[in-house]
Amino acid sequence: MGWSILLFTAAGVSYCIRLLRSLHKKQSRDTERLSREIAKAATENKKNQMLTFHQTEAYIQLHNLLDFKAPIP
Repeated sequence: MGWSILLFTAAGVSYCIRLLRSLHKKQSRDTERLSREIAKAATENKKNQMLTFHQTEAYIQLHNLLDFKAPIP
């Protein structure tokens, strides 16, 4: 009787270890994918910020150069 409980417990522990390893592998893949997506979004965000900066800078220079007397439609 004692051996069967020990054997059953060992089988349960082995099953739990297998499940945890599988879960860890899946979590690692998801984390890597999210890291890549975050890096891609950060790069795109920086590119958009620079584009906005350049457009704003060009607008200010154009506005000063043309010296509008009335609002631009």
